[in-house]
Amino acid sequence: MPWYDKLPSLRPIKGVSTFFYLLTHWETISQEYEEFRRQIKDREAWAKTALKVKGELHALDRERLEQQLEVWRAEATRRAEAVIRAADLLDKFSANTDALSQELEQVRVLLKRVVTDLLDAIGFLSITVAYDERQRGALLSTLQPRMRELVETAISGLPAPGQVLPPAEWLQLRKTVLTKILEP
Repeated sequence: MPWYDKLPSLRPIKGVSTFFYLLTHWETISQEYEEFRRQIKDREAWAKTALKVKGELHALDRERLEQQLEVWRAEATRRAEAVIRAADLLDKFSANTDALSQELEQVRVLLKRVVTDLLDAIGFLSITVAYDERQRGALLSTLQPRMRELVETAISGLPAPGQVLPPAEWLQLRKTVLTKILEP
């Protein structure tokens, strides 16, 4: 056993010295401890404030987004209503167009029948006037100038008396008169 083991231990002295150190420096230690606790409280308060501000900013951002969403919804609703109105107008236009197409077709059929009857009447009048020299002047004088011109055009396409007009030439004569009718 070495000689230094026989010396008294310094542990009790160390504990006493710590006690006296704490006793003499208690105010400094308590101030440091108090400052440390204050720092912790300040950090907790800062964290709470930061969370509160973050929540408020989140709420403001959410409110702004909801307002923007409402604006977009209103715009989408307005545009959808405009599309619906346009579709309704298009349906009405389509219905009117169909009705007008049917009426136009009826008018076309009627006009075709009237023009056909007119061509036949001009043809028969031309035949009558062409072969009856005595009544030609009297009949032509009673006609309007335009009709008189059409009858004279038809007369010029007729064959001489006693000859038969073939169907192909009759159709050609009708085309000639119709062309004359359609001239401005």
